Amino acid sequence: MSVSSLQFIVETDACYLGVGAVLMQEGHPIAFISKGLSGKHLTLSVYDKELLALFMAITKWSQYLMGSDAQLRQDLIKVWHNSTMGGYSEMDNTFRKLAGLFYWKGLKEDVVVYIRKCATYQRSKGDHAAYPGLLQPLQIPYTAWSGISMDFFEVAQLFMDQVFKLYGMPENMPPLHLPYMPDEAIDEEVDRRLITKKFKIQLLRFHLARAQPRMTDMANKHKSDRQFQEGDWVYLKIQPYKQVSLSNQDFNKLSTKYYGLYQVLQKVKKVAYKLSLPEQVAIHSTFHVSQLKLCYVILDSINHPPIVDIASPYCSEPAKILERRMIKRGNKAVSQLLIQWKDMSPEQIICCDFLNFSWVLICAFFGCDEVSDDDDLLEEDSLEFDQGFENILVVDNLPVVPKEKFEKLEGVVRKIYGQLGVIKEGGLYMPVDPETQKTLGYCFIEYNTPQEAELSKEKTQGYKLDRSHIFVVNMFEDIEKFLNIPDQWAPPEIKPYEPGEMLLKWLTDEKARDQYVIRAGNDTEVLWNDARQLKPEHVYNRLFWTESFVQWSPMGTYLATIHRPGAAIWGGATTFERLMRYVHPQVKLIDFSPGERYLVTYSSHEPSNPRDTHRVVLNIFDVRTGKVMRDFKGSADEFAVGGTGGVTGVSWPVFRWSGGKEDKYFARIGKNVISVYETETFSLTDKKSIKVENVMDFSWSPTDPILSLFVPECGNQPARVSLVQIPSKEELRQKNLFSVSDCKMYWQSNGDYLAVKVDRYTKTKKSTYTGFELFRIKERDIPIEVLELDNKNDKIIAFAWEPRGHRFAVIHGDNPRPDVSFYSVRSGPNTGRVSKLTTLKGKQANALYWSPGGRFIILAGMKGFNGQLEFFDVDELDTMASAEHFMATDVEWDPTGRYVATAVTSVHEMENGFNIWSFNGKLLYRILKDHFFQFLWRPRPPSFLSKEKEEEIAKNLKKYSKKYEAEDQDVSLQLSEQDREKRKKLKEEWEAWVNEWKRLHEEEKMERERLRDGEASDEEEEYEAKEVEVEEIISVTEEVIPFEESQQ
Repeated sequence: MSVSSLQFIVETDACYLGVGAVLMQEGHPIAFISKGLSGKHLTLSVYDKELLALFMAITKWSQYLMGSDAQLRQDLIKVWHNSTMGGYSEMDNTFRKLAGLFYWKGLKEDVVVYIRKCATYQRSKGDHAAYPGLLQPLQIPYTAWSGISMDFFEVAQLFMDQVFKLYGMPENMPPLHLPYMPDEAIDEEVDRRLITKKFKIQLLRFHLARAQPRMTDMANKHKSDRQFQEGDWVYLKIQPYKQVSLSNQDFNKLSTKYYGLYQVLQKVKKVAYKLSLPEQVAIHSTFHVSQLKLCYVILDSINHPPIVDIASPYCSEPAKILERRMIKRGNKAVSQLLIQWKDMSPEQIICCDFLNFSWVLICAFFGCDEVSDDDDLLEEDSLEFDQGFENILVVDNLPVVPKEKFEKLEGVVRKIYGQLGVIKEGGLYMPVDPETQKTLGYCFIEYNTPQEAELSKEKTQGYKLDRSHIFVVNMFEDIEKFLNIPDQWAPPEIKPYEPGEMLLKWLTDEKARDQYVIRAGNDTEVLWNDARQLKPEHVYNRLFWTESFVQWSPMGTYLATIHRPGAAIWGGATTFERLMRYVHPQVKLIDFSPGERYLVTYSSHEPSNPRDTHRVVLNIFDVRTGKVMRDFKGSADEFAVGGTGGVTGVSWPVFRWSGGKEDKYFARIGKNVISVYETETFSLTDKKSIKVENVMDFSWSPTDPILSLFVPECGNQPARVSLVQIPSKEELRQKNLFSVSDCKMYWQSNGDYLAVKVDRYTKTKKSTYTGFELFRIKERDIPIEVLELDNKNDKIIAFAWEPRGHRFAVIHGDNPRPDVSFYSVRSGPNTGRVSKLTTLKGKQANALYWSPGGRFIILAGMKGFNGQLEFFDVDELDTMASAEHFMATDVEWDPTGRYVATAVTSVHEMENGFNIWSFNGKLLYRILKDHFFQFLWRPRPPSFLSKEKEEEIAKNLKKYSKKYEAEDQDVSLQLSEQDREKRKKLKEEWEAWVNEWKRLHEEEKMERERLRDGEASDEEEEYEAKEVEVEEIISVTEEVIPFEESQQ
């Protein structure tokens, strides 16, 4: 029988016919093996047969000779890592060397595990993990001065050194910042101040508890948690004295970074451990976790832990700081100290980093009993804090419970308020009385958004937990505001009335000009359109006036700007003073009512839970007072078109206003309902919505409280368009439609007509065609006419009513150059039906822009047509002009219909700016602006004149026009005079320039004569004219002539 602890010997032999082997221990045979040879083995040489015998023996007795596979793998890795051939190379090099000769499954993993357990490797290699040791927040004190930071000691030391040592203790140190209190009011004032102080301390504790998680998370972003157990063996890193000095030596990579092994004796704190160090080591035995690294070596294989003598080279104390210097390390400046050490020669003077030196000086040489958990925060990322407390609630009148019932009460409160919004982590805080260890009857709740906090306050105000506990909920900012209310009432300061600029003053411009606003870059500017002078006139400009866009009110009285806290309106002709602010955080869109009495603001907020939809907030403000008349809050689904869409389904404006200046009604669409509100009470008319199954869209008449509704087909129910009178909700007219694919409604500006564009399916359901249903609203029984194009398969590209007129235009066709048709719906003798006026063939147009006064229209080719413009007179059915504004994105008529602006906004990177044209297509002037965003004409209010007066003025227009023609002539003469003055000035400058050179010529004449020996070279007229003839051979031709001909 073999003994595994003894050496094995294998002897082999080979002959012509076979091979054999014997396994022996201490000269005694243990096993035999032999094998006869045949076939190709018989032809092998003697040496090959000997090798074959050895291979057979090793294969047969591998369990005795080779050991286990695991041991063999360990031996191979040890040879290629620990030996002189390996040189303790890193993991990748060791693996490449082994993989070139050997292979087994899990080779790389075995190499990684072995090298990790290599003691030499662990002591020599740095720790590449994130900085070990998480931040340990300090306990929040219950009273002031119960916990003092290091800053207090520094102040005290400064007082002792600079005051007490030089001048002694002051006889009187009165308290600072205490106001005077009369004797008779001291008791009441002290009670009040103590109560206020107690509450403010609770507020401070809440703020600290609220900030601690954020600060901890930020501090731990680049840290890792590392913990040890008592009895673990660890390596110790001694920093930074001699270690730092090695950065300038030749063999820095060969220096040992860790020493040990040392055993963990005690866990002092979560990030501090006490080690079992040798007695001769004169440093403190408590270390921060960042200085320790766990040993992976199996402890059974270590009888006596190796002790590295770290005392002799590293325990010397600093004797003197010789010099301080700054060096560049990477992209940072590092401060270093030149230190002379005790018991060391002057040649051993070394430089240490200032921060590292301070750390070791405190922790290693002066024996700190405890290691601070946050002293390692030498440089951290900057923290970002919330800018306000709008998302924090204070809930009062909670039960006062002992510590045992605290978790139960917290769970109840969290359940109630967690349903109304997302409470931040650590956002529920209940103050506790330190003496009784009972809650104080109120708590703080922090939500993700202010909107959630507002909703929770609204929903839980007066909530009955039981008979004795009815919630009183306030916003945190309101509590602070209440605390700052003075005890003594003081009458408000009455500011003297300062009349501002008249808001409609811009309408009284002597030149009857219009204003417009432009935004380019960060600049917003208001200008007069001075077409006579062929240039704009500056009115007002301001940098960073708005954060997103500007918007005129419908009658031009106000200019609205958008900001993060909300919206603001400005007014006037030249001063543009701020008139009112409307608080709505993160507002994104605004909309005025037609009469400018109300302003609707909109914002959407991302949910904290990705599965939820966006939260929508809408406020309706009174424009003049800034008061919120009604707010609407909910998920995006509730405000989506038809109540079925997500955030993209919310169409703007959400609320649509009825026509007219009264601003009496506004409405929004919901799921199977149209909700109509009246502005007198801002509640639903008749306290209920209009139920309309599957309603898809609606629109108000521009002048009357009439709603047009579109309901698509559903099952066997046909689609229909209905007209509903408000507030009676009476259906005035209805039209059923069949095979409908889509439907769009277009009101004429006076509310006289309604055009319904209906896209219908063909019989095969594979394509669609378009027709129009025309409603005559002001006629009896509201008759309806059907209009189909000559080619009903034409695609409708654009449709537009003539403002205050009876005509409309349609762009139709499938070709790159569609057709434009004009129709009239005027009622009268023999004109009771819609009639086509004309069709313009093959136009480069895809948009229609009627003049506000009617008659004139621009056929615009936007986008793919690159800004083609055709100015067309519909009365004469004639093109007045054709022009181009390359890459134009916007076309805007001024409110009078005299001028039109085309603009190229920043959607294009080139040619940003705008052009101003006359109504008949004449380019007046062009302005280029980089990063151009907006161009908006200032609207005008409706005319104050009666219809009869307007007709009278139109009838006698020639009489009034003489005045303006004379003014135009004066302007023309002025421009001509300006041109003459300009040419005269240029001529005078030219003559002055010529005369100056003539003067210089005369001044240099004497010098020229001197250089020419008195001859006046300027007057030399002696010359001789010679005529020279020059002959030039142009071509040479050779011709052979016969001899006979030459004789003749």
